[in-house]
Amino acid sequence: MTIARCRSRLFLVAAAGIVIALAQASQSYAESIYQGPWSISANSFTTVTYFTPKYTSTTGNVYTCVKANSAGGISPNWSFELLWWNGGRKTVVWKSGTYTTPGTHCSPKEHPTSTGNPEFLDAIVVDGGGDGASASGLWDLYLSY
Repeated sequence: MTIARCRSRLFLVAAAGIVIALAQASQSYAESIYQGPWSISANSFTTVTYFTPKYTSTTGNVYTCVKANSAGGISPNWSFELLWWNGGRKTVVWKSGTYTTPGTHCSPKEHPTSTGNPEFLDAIVVDGGGDGASASGLWDLYLSY
């Protein structure tokens, strides 16, 4: 065997070892996007909350967007919260402002915990005020990006 052939084989073995080490060291995560419709009607002087299902983030990364396609009533106040299902209790990660018109609003990207595989959900709230109100639209939950 020539020296050049021996060097070539050593290079290939070393390169294969590096590729295997990098493949084991790096984990890639696929972003998961969950989406669903929501619709809430609140009578006068009541507040109604809609909770989305809980979803697991493999990285702990999360953000959400909520779109109101319609908002009806004299003063249709609506808002939403991004929640972490923290050992069986809902912990607020982020809270929106209060909105009175249709529109799309998003939370910032969050990483609230180092707990393995945390679960997150949204709470969408409509305040009926003195005359009742309703709102409806879509929610999006972005996880593991």
